[in-house]
Amino acid sequence: MNKFTIIILIIFLLKLTKSNPNEDLETFSCPFSNYCPNKTEVPIFEANQTIEMYFLQAPLLKPELNNTLAGLSLYHTAIGILEVKSNEQYFIEFDAISNFVNAVFPNLVNTTNSTKIIWCDTAHVCFSKAKIFPPESYFTNSTLIGKMNGKIFNDFMNWVFDYNTSVTSYQLFYAMELWPQQEYTPYIASQACYNFVWDSLYALNQLGAFFLPDLKLRHDFAILHTKPPVVVNPKDPQIHQEIVDFYTWFDWRNKTFEQIIKDIIFFIEDPKFLYVNGDYFLIEMVVPFVSAHYAVEELSFDSKKQFKFQSKSK
Repeated sequence: MNKFTIIILIIFLLKLTKSNPNEDLETFSCPFSNYCPNKTEVPIFEANQTIEMYFLQAPLLKPELNNTLAGLSLYHTAIGILEVKSNEQYFIEFDAISNFVNAVFPNLVNTTNSTKIIWCDTAHVCFSKAKIFPPESYFTNSTLIGKMNGKIFNDFMNWVFDYNTSVTSYQLFYAMELWPQQEYTPYIASQACYNFVWDSLYALNQLGAFFLPDLKLRHDFAILHTKPPVVVNPKDPQIHQEIVDFYTWFDWRNKTFEQIIKDIIFFIEDPKFLYVNGDYFLIEMVVPFVSAHYAVEELSFDSKKQFKFQSKSK
């Protein structure tokens, strides 16, 4: 059993323990997790202040599982900020506000005539004032990656504001046929904590931040191995039912062992889907079907990578 299978199984089991099978459409609401408990106002620094930047990681699902998933190299990723003179510490992260678990699987709510598919995948950037160095910190890894002045920080936070209003959902998976990712462009990229961090680092570079040379920063890649995904229309009754059937497979409450075995058989043969930013994609999976990797993603600052989320600051 590879680590991708293990994490999906853990998410699946946590989802079952958090779900209410008796929800109906009138009473259903997305749960609100303990998202951003140390949220604070963003400071405005003077131009000549010196701020150090840190790459932060904590074991995935740490509130539920403590440090268990660190053994599988599964991490939540964020950016740490240290104002050198005052020693004020902050971190910036992107996360699902209804909990990572609820963002991976939808809620199926029965109505009189159909089953509604409701996603609790809303995500936002959180700016928190908190310790960033272990052992006092929530994060277990803290790596210095560079520094900037106060003006660059202020400009960067304007960029973060733009990001926060443009990227509003959480999507765990890369959809791609082959690995390693350095050699193959994914059909669909994930939209998770580490994507925010990498986009932020490129934005900071464009704004003039200084980075230490030869950074080798790792993050998780959760991959669905598939041929090119095809967007489908969920309003089509047949497609809608196929999507419901697909996600129903992940709900084994009140099913007998025989029913579960039948579900597994049908799951192998039935259509499979990926939900991304309001769209459903039909995916034709290929060997090895799923995989997870904790790997270096190069920071190619000389590639002139451009962003659609540019700072409004002048």
